[in-house]
Amino acid sequence: MQDIPFAKTVAIDDELRTAVRLIQIGLGELQSISLENDFYHLPHQLLSSGFERLMKCYICFGHHEEHNSFPSPGLFTNNLGHDLLKLKEHITNNYFQTLSRPALEDDLALMKDKDLNHLLGLLSIGVYTSLLCLICSKGLPYNRNEHRINIF
Repeated sequence: MQDIPFAKTVAIDDELRTAVRLIQIGLGELQSISLENDFYHLPHQLLSSGFERLMKCYICFGHHEEHNSFPSPGLFTNNLGHDLLKLKEHITNNYFQTLSRPALEDDLALMKDKDLNHLLGLLSIGVYTSLLCLICSKGLPYNRNEHRINIF
């Protein structure tokens, strides 16, 4: 396998660190939600951006491992976009070969978890919910009841 050029190594390292920090800060901001502070938008944005960056880095590493090159920017801009469910599905379908790595079977079960899908769906579309209500003549393009998570 070909080594990753230094500049790209620095860039992807920076992107991974940013993703982790966004997720950490987003989780911290969720803990500050109270009756006085019901501003969910900030933690939602932080978590959504953090998970998107993390999954896109995963795709870059997976693609590089298989093809000795990083994916073209068109994969992200034209095909996957910002949809966390599409990103997760792309990772699951392309970079989870459990036959060659039996240890991934537990991870694959998590990747197929219904609650994880609901959470990623909420993070993907929930950031723009108010904006979508304004611009969509028929209201929201999804059913909120399909994205409920049963915690108990």
